[in-house]
Amino acid sequence: MRSSFKFHQAIFIAATLWLAACNEQPEDQPRLAPLLEGMGELHHPITTKSELAQRYFNQGLTLSYAFNHKEAERSFREAARLDPNCAMAYWGAALVLGPNINAAMDPAEVPNAFAAMQKAQALAAQASEKEQAFINALAQRYVAEPVPERAAHDQAYAAAMREVAQKYPEDPDAAALFAEALMDLHPWKYWEKDGAPKPWTPEILTTLETQLARWPKHPGLNHFYIHAVEASPNPERAMPHAERLRNLVPNAGHLVHMPAHIFLRTGRYHDAVLANEAAIAADSNYITQCHAQGMYPVAYVPHNHHFLSAAATFGGNSAQALMAAHHMAMQQDSALMRQPGYGTLQHYTTIPLYAMVKFGKWEEILNTPAPAAD
Repeated sequence: MRSSFKFHQAIFIAATLWLAACNEQPEDQPRLAPLLEGMGELHHPITTKSELAQRYFNQGLTLSYAFNHKEAERSFREAARLDPNCAMAYWGAALVLGPNINAAMDPAEVPNAFAAMQKAQALAAQASEKEQAFINALAQRYVAEPVPERAAHDQAYAAAMREVAQKYPEDPDAAALFAEALMDLHPWKYWEKDGAPKPWTPEILTTLETQLARWPKHPGLNHFYIHAVEASPNPERAMPHAERLRNLVPNAGHLVHMPAHIFLRTGRYHDAVLANEAAIAADSNYITQCHAQGMYPVAYVPHNHHFLSAAATFGGNSAQALMAAHHMAMQQDSALMRQPGYGTLQHYTTIPLYAMVKFGKWEEILNTPAPAAD
């Protein structure tokens, strides 16, 4: 009962904050992105004369760490609109159009990423030496046209970011982006079946752990560390980072959800439920008010409901597990799930049946209509 009250209370508070942010009126001309509330305190100084452009850049980088890449792009584009001479604004737009651990680069975005990168390079002379290092590193990642195999470009970017991170050890974003670049080379392949680390995993862990000791509240470092160790024999080592992410960026739904990756693996099922309830509250209002685009509403939002169903199942709460599973299944687009790269969405439609099996709901299963023949 207490959990349900807090859940609905969280939805109301989140709705108020998101509505205020997303309906904010511009001073002169329409903005390309809202300036959001509850986005934490990340600050990466860039060369710009616009304080507002700096704020949008900070927001874009935070959203990038929260895997809300399309909203991050909108923030970086708004920073560029506010200061057309800001090289790092274009760098940010190019950054979030690339691959990540959950998705390969969209070939349709290759020309857009390359164009943004070209603009950043053209303006780099006006930027600081460190900014130029970030720009030159990211330039290794992109070419003008789609290529059949991206590995060489992604490896070149990771190697370049290693140099940036080594040259600027006081910059947590350099380390976070380097670690992410390494993780992108081997998505979800960090541990052997016997629990031994893959050959590339120690460098990822060392990079993240070294900087987390100095920057414990960095959203990207905490996020990536959870992913790096969750499948290890000792996921509990990320518990401090899971606890930290619960409230670090309260309106970035995916970051709010991330602690559940550790809670679920360490028997803290109720805490995993709470984390996903909070993430759902943040994301539901974001989707409604800010017209979310890209992969985020399609993949990351249902992921919260999937995790909620799993956590409730482990905790023995059949009503909550089934409710979350049915909600997730009903939100799926039957046409989209047939598209290349969206196979996971088909899995989401089966979760209600799995949940019913686990709780012995045999009559409900028998009464469930058969799916369409295709």
